[in-house]
Amino acid sequence: MQNEILLTSDSLGLRLGATAPQVSELHAYLSRFGWLRLPGQRPVVVAHDKLPEVEPGYFDAATERRLPSSSASTDCRCREI
Repeated sequence: MQNEILLTSDSLGLRLGATAPQVSELHAYLSRFGWLRLPGQRPVVVAHDKLPEVEPGYFDAATERRLPSSSASTDCRCREI
């Protein structure tokens, strides 16, 4: 059985500049695990201040870079930060 990457901008139906509830949910998920930070968020990783800060609910380039490429191999490596 081949692994499938489920969390991509294509699978979520999101593009740069999108504003939707799904973007806010994605931001909450990514910030919970230290991939990016939200304004006023408590630090979750040591390098918190070095993470890109995103505008909640707005799909920007920083958010896109934190998702695996839809054409990535099935080993689930994320794009380089």
